[in-house]
Amino acid sequence: MSGPTTVTATPTVLQGNAAVGRLTFTLDGTTIITTFTSASTPPYQFTWHTAHWVDGMHTLGVYARMTDGSQSDNNPTTEIVTLANGVTTAPTNTSSPVITTGTTPAAGQPEIVGAVGSGADGAAGSNSVATEVRGWSPNLFLFLGDVYEMGTYEEFQNWYDPSWGTMRSVTNPVPGDQEVYYGIQGYEWYWNNELPYYSYDAAGWHFIALTQCAYSSHSFPPDGLCTGSSAEVTWLNDDLAKHPGACTLAYWHEPRFALDGNVPLGSPAEQPLWAPLANNHATAAINSDRHNYERWTAMDANGNASATGMSELVVGTGNHTFEPVSGSDSRVVKTITNTPGALKLSLTTTTAGFQFIGLDGTVGDSGNIPCQGNGTLAGVVTDSGSGAAIAGATVAYNGTGPAGAVSGTTTTDGTGHYSVAGIAVTTYSMMAQASGYQSQPATATVGGGSTTTQNFALTGQATQLSGTVTDASTSKPVAGATVSAGSGSAVTDTTGAYTIAGLAPGTYTATASASGYASQNASVTLTAGNTTTQNFALAPNPGTITGTVTDAGSAAPIAGATVSYSGGSTTTDGSGVYTLANVAEGSYSVTVAATGYTSQSRTVTVGPGATATQNFALTAQTTQLSGTVTDASTGKPIAGATVSAGSGSAVTDAGGAYAISGLAPGTYTATASASGYASQGASVTLTAGNTTTQNFALAPNPGTITGTVTDAGTGAPIAGATVSYSGGSTTTDGSGAYTLANVAEGSYSVTAGATGYTSQSRTVTVGPGGTATQNFALTRPNGAITGTVTSAATGSPISGATVSYSGGSTTTNGSGQYTLLNVAPGTYSVTASATGYSSKSQSVAVGSGQTATANFALRLTPLFSDGFESGTLSSWTASAGLTVQTATVHSGTYAAEGSTITGQTYAVKQLSSTYSNLYYLTYVNVKSQTTGFTLMADQTASGGGIIRIYLSPQHELVLWNDITQLTTTGPAISLGAWHSIELHVIVNATFSTTEVWLDGALVPAFSSTMATLGILPVGQVQLGSQAALQIYDVAFDDVAVSTSRIGQ
Repeated sequence: MSGPTTVTATPTVLQGNAAVGRLTFTLDGTTIITTFTSASTPPYQFTWHTAHWVDGMHTLGVYARMTDGSQSDNNPTTEIVTLANGVTTAPTNTSSPVITTGTTPAAGQPEIVGAVGSGADGAAGSNSVATEVRGWSPNLFLFLGDVYEMGTYEEFQNWYDPSWGTMRSVTNPVPGDQEVYYGIQGYEWYWNNELPYYSYDAAGWHFIALTQCAYSSHSFPPDGLCTGSSAEVTWLNDDLAKHPGACTLAYWHEPRFALDGNVPLGSPAEQPLWAPLANNHATAAINSDRHNYERWTAMDANGNASATGMSELVVGTGNHTFEPVSGSDSRVVKTITNTPGALKLSLTTTTAGFQFIGLDGTVGDSGNIPCQGNGTLAGVVTDSGSGAAIAGATVAYNGTGPAGAVSGTTTTDGTGHYSVAGIAVTTYSMMAQASGYQSQPATATVGGGSTTTQNFALTGQATQLSGTVTDASTSKPVAGATVSAGSGSAVTDTTGAYTIAGLAPGTYTATASASGYASQNASVTLTAGNTTTQNFALAPNPGTITGTVTDAGSAAPIAGATVSYSGGSTTTDGSGVYTLANVAEGSYSVTVAATGYTSQSRTVTVGPGATATQNFALTAQTTQLSGTVTDASTGKPIAGATVSAGSGSAVTDAGGAYAISGLAPGTYTATASASGYASQGASVTLTAGNTTTQNFALAPNPGTITGTVTDAGTGAPIAGATVSYSGGSTTTDGSGAYTLANVAEGSYSVTAGATGYTSQSRTVTVGPGGTATQNFALTRPNGAITGTVTSAATGSPISGATVSYSGGSTTTNGSGQYTLLNVAPGTYSVTASATGYSSKSQSVAVGSGQTATANFALRLTPLFSDGFESGTLSSWTASAGLTVQTATVHSGTYAAEGSTITGQTYAVKQLSSTYSNLYYLTYVNVKSQTTGFTLMADQTASGGGIIRIYLSPQHELVLWNDITQLTTTGPAISLGAWHSIELHVIVNATFSTTEVWLDGALVPAFSSTMATLGILPVGQVQLGSQAALQIYDVAFDDVAVSTSRIGQ
């Protein structure tokens, strides 16, 4: 034979009660592999890589080890085989090992390191642990040894490589006692001659990989790894000396301390490794070998608890077998037994976060171990302005290390540098201070065996001069004023404020100046680090008012006109020009008067030292006719009316006022007219320089009210409707139109009424001679909605339930009855809701003047429900194998699906309490099926089985009693279609009740009141199957759990 060859053995027990525990295969009398009953491949089968051996005839043998400890190694079954691979000499592996630093985590994320041992045996359990660790996508993986049974070449190829080997590129291993004791050749071949001890750095941590002391002199060269001044111990001390203060993690197979019943506890053989690591403040030792999980507190070299000692983590949980914890010890923080899983480390600069995670995702232990290393904090303190070093500055720091508070101060040298060495790895709050400078805080994190640089740039404490500049007369701020002192100056802002910074301490003359004001000086003294305030109040310079006075009609200058204000007066020259000099800052009323003209006044504002210009145009005194035009009925003004007299005319404004100027003195007939009114005339006499007043009151013409009357619901016209107001009435024609004529000006209440409709009134305003349009849309009489709200489970009325629709809501009385009154005709969605129940809606049609009946039967609100619309399984306590997808759903957008060829697609919900009477419903769609599997199950609060719905390979529903292990077969379901399944149990020992509804119909075969379901109530519900080696594809949706019937 040649190449990879499948070898299978089938054992038969001929006598005795013991069963076969494992089969060991040999070649020419030497063990090449041990196969186990629990192997994930068919038991007692492996792939023989024949090219690893020299061609020719060989004896292939196999013997059994029984469950009672006996074995047939002295009488193996043998077969003569001939190998033909072209191999004439024994193959050797001359490759060099690769010590990996793993992958780099994303920015801001910790380094993820997986660690576990004692598990590579080809069994499904061990492979599941490998799958779990692989699912973390670790940056680095530490395999802690033990490839079963002897760490041979074929055991590495068959048991380790297919599952654990997928992480080979990020794995740095150590050998286990299976490899060390039975022979290291398989380990060395697989790991390309890996060194017995080595170290490397990753993510700011120093990793030390060692070979256990126990059995190390047996076969692993060089012999005597841990005896006296052995090579390994010498190398270890040298490596620790080369990495002082580093955050160190050491790992090897055999633990120094363990609750294993030994006296003393653990393996004292490992003391030569433990002591130097603890003395050099390594952070943690990670071991395996004991088939359980143990976490020991930080301990010194002698094993005494110490805050600055080294912690120990035992992770022999690779799922080969399990060992109990024996005894107790105050140094042990946590133990976990009979639980397969692995250690997940999350490394940051200062801490090693840890989690022990079981296969079901449960975190059995977690926390943070502080780095026990130390580092250096250093930097330079400079002037932020000049960049010059600041000598003698004080730098203070404080933080919390593994042993408690860490604080201190140091002083910068002549170059501004400081350095603090040998301080604990942690994050520090810092403060730099220096005379004449502002203090500066900072935060810095010190890493193990490294120097963290934290520089400071301090801001000097300079002088500052500030204040305001205001007007001495008005106290208002003066914007744009210049304030100067020494070599500094500033311009005031809109509030008159200024600031001059950066002057050397001393006494200065400060000067404030602004356009239009007299300048002002003040002596000021400036001191370092302080602000000096100096305000200024500037006196304004006098100003001038000037301008011209002209005729408003001809624009000709008016000479001799008098211009006056409160401070004096003057007259215009021949060009109509005037000037008022020496006017103080302020606002004044300036008046101009001239013979034959109407006087005129203006307000003039004079600024400091400014010249204000104000021109005047005077109006000559002529005749004027003015007055108002109003409505004779209402007395209200008429806007837009025309008033004419002689050659002049005017239109009234919004107040009904008019004015006609410029007519020659005399007697005229004035006429007022407006749309919708009768015109009116009057005789008026106008005299020079005077205003004649003539008012008019016009009589309005009658108007009309018109419009249509329609059905508010349909929009159809209503013929024969009566439309009335205080002055009369009329009826609508066939098109629903009406007209009320000869309606006097005013506002009226107009009412429309028709048989079978509710009357309607509107206020309508009719203008003079105007037509007002008013339409009516009449509604038919309203109806009502009435009914009862009851419990769907018991039929009893629900008091206080809320019944609502778009037009309002009400609540039920003690009999569960309700009535919604005054409901307009139409169709409505009516909803009933009550505390503790699920709401329900139905469509209700209400006729005109009629009462519609709508009854509701509400179901209790589920204790738990999930339609997976969150897009996740976050509502469930634990899950595995199920995914949330959108391709196959019962309702909404999402549903859960489990598709597997190995089983375990499930979700578990821990209920908030326990229930003896419980209903559990889910919708299922079995897309394909090869083997039987569990659809749903009720369990105790601790996860113990009570009852489940199982689907047989023939697609038949099976009621499976997990207490008695009795099963009842029911109807078959169709594949590729959605079905609702509701399971009801009443847990009552041997008088328990079971009921199942399929698609809403009770399944008689599953109904019983004499079932034996134990006495523990339901505390968990399970969706899907946790069993392995099953093949199916199933979707779940719209899960609900309640204490009453749920229904479809």
